[in-house]
Amino acid sequence: MALKIIRAQMKQRRDTAANWAANNPVLLEGELGFVLDHPNSYKVGDGSTPWNSLPLRGFDGNIVQELGDSATSVISQAGISGLIGEQNAQLAQLSQEWQGLQEQIQDAVLKVEVAPHIEVVSVSGGAAILQTDKLYDFGEVATLAVGFEPPLEGKAANYAFQFKCPADAPTSVTMPGSVVFPVESSSMFIVKAGRTYQVTILNNLAVATSWEV
Repeated sequence: MALKIIRAQMKQRRDTAANWAANNPVLLEGELGFVLDHPNSYKVGDGSTPWNSLPLRGFDGNIVQELGDSATSVISQAGISGLIGEQNAQLAQLSQEWQGLQEQIQDAVLKVEVAPHIEVVSVSGGAAILQTDKLYDFGEVATLAVGFEPPLEGKAANYAFQFKCPADAPTSVTMPGSVVFPVESSSMFIVKAGRTYQVTILNNLAVATSWEV
């Protein structure tokens, strides 16, 4: 069978946006329909959906100056420049606010008073509400429960206590749930019988040391 070559030009369907909307045809699957009064705008048929329900593709001819959710409009250079200017202004404002916050934090740190000495308080019994800048010595106790009195304004939340475990059993110790031990020192607060422990807490961060006499 001889090969025949047919030279032809294919013309796609096209019409104005108003006529497309008025006629509302159903394009064949894969058939293109161009919108004459919106250059580069078109729809692709699926064989069942009417024109008005098909999504518009390409550029719909609308040039906007702000962000939106259109899939076919484009934003102008002026719009992009305006958005960049707004973002730069917001960043500058945030930078100023952050600088002010840093200054407030620095001022707060400088106002924290450091006590010239630590008062030692001997406690009979295994429970107490601790005050700042004092070392509470509970002696030998089987159970121990401590809480914290809020620090005075301008003072750090600095607490300390000491206790000794009975020779035959470790002391059962309870503290507020806000107290945490750094990972590096968590193994140092495994309470064992016969040992003496000293715990210091600064702003809920605790460190413990122990020894055996």
